[in-house]
Amino acid sequence: MAIVFKEVNYSYQSKTPNAFQLLKNVSFRLTDGSFTALIGQTGSGKTTLLKHINGLLKPSSGQVLVGDQAINARTSEKDLADLRKRVGFLFQFPETQLFAPTVLEDVAFGPENFGQTKSSAEQTAKETLNMLGFDMTLANQPPINLSGGQQRLAALAGVLATEPQILLLDEPTAGLDPSTTKRVMTLFKKLQQDEHLTILMATHDMDAAAEFADQILLMQQGKLVKQASPKDMFQEKGLVFQKILALPKVTAFASRFTAKTGYKNQKLPISEKELISFLQQALSEEPLGKETMPNA
Repeated sequence: MAIVFKEVNYSYQSKTPNAFQLLKNVSFRLTDGSFTALIGQTGSGKTTLLKHINGLLKPSSGQVLVGDQAINARTSEKDLADLRKRVGFLFQFPETQLFAPTVLEDVAFGPENFGQTKSSAEQTAKETLNMLGFDMTLANQPPINLSGGQQRLAALAGVLATEPQILLLDEPTAGLDPSTTKRVMTLFKKLQQDEHLTILMATHDMDAAAEFADQILLMQQGKLVKQASPKDMFQEKGLVFQKILALPKVTAFASRFTAKTGYKNQKLPISEKELISFLQQALSEEPLGKETMPNA
């Protein structure tokens, strides 16, 4: 399902003296089956933007199109019921969406609510938890007994078990160790490619954004600053200098390398593979003296 924002504005408590504008004239289009990273500093409007896609929030003005469903200030809750079955949302704080007595019951709730039998929903829940590498010895434990990382996996399983067409992810790797982060991000990419899932991920993890996203949206103070591919986004030295944009680790290293050695390359690398090629080329073209290599 495609996602289109058309001049979307959103103000909190819009008709009160405390009104505060959180989204400012935001317009973009995400194609069906795309993987997009939504980045920006804390408070830039990322979560607010995500909540417009399944109608948890509605624009003060402008319009959001999700597939053929329009969302504007006048859209009713009844009109959004079918859309919400097709849009999965993993919230930033997973404990807010874990409510059943056990993990297994929580994950099975969505499939059963969408029409599966109790036994079928439980099987779907087990398969989804296994797919995420969840420790199944904890499946019959209350969610409150889990660690933060385990809660995040359980909440994610509950979202994926409903087989959404759009997946909204708010800081999905927060609290996960590096190996679990890699496994979960690889799974998201596989779902995008195999199931033609449209994914929009709000994240502070620039390494994940660079490696897995097809395109990136950069937000600042409620405005969309730039929409670009990861390769093009992370060449924006002006945005980095203004501290609007952070860099992936390999790109930051390459940037320090060029600053210290004077080596000039058309584009900085955004992956480890590109970094190896970048350094090989630099070492073959520019003999480096002692003390010129930057610290990792």
